[in-house]
Amino acid sequence: MARHFYQYYFDSAIPLEDVDDLLTLAIVSSEAIHGSARLRLDGRYWLDKSSRKLVIDGSTKLGSSLNQIFTNHLRHDFGEDAFSVKRVECDGAGIA
Repeated sequence: MARHFYQYYFDSAIPLEDVDDLLTLAIVSSEAIHGSARLRLDGRYWLDKSSRKLVIDGSTKLGSSLNQIFTNHLRHDFGEDAFSVKRVECDGAGIA
């Protein structure tokens, strides 16, 4: 079964500490909506600081909420042009 993920890339002007802080805020917000058990089961993400890339699993309701909240925080704090995001499909063998 294919899963979908969202890959975020950040402009060099955005401090990765700020990205991490916004991700934490989005995680806490998603937990408030879906509960701590659902967050523990479905909250999957990977931050690669060397490539300035964040991947969030969007295959679940929690993952969808997490992506929406996180993207909204990025847009609000840094603007539309400070990051890019794309949806990718994966069959479980790895992330493209």
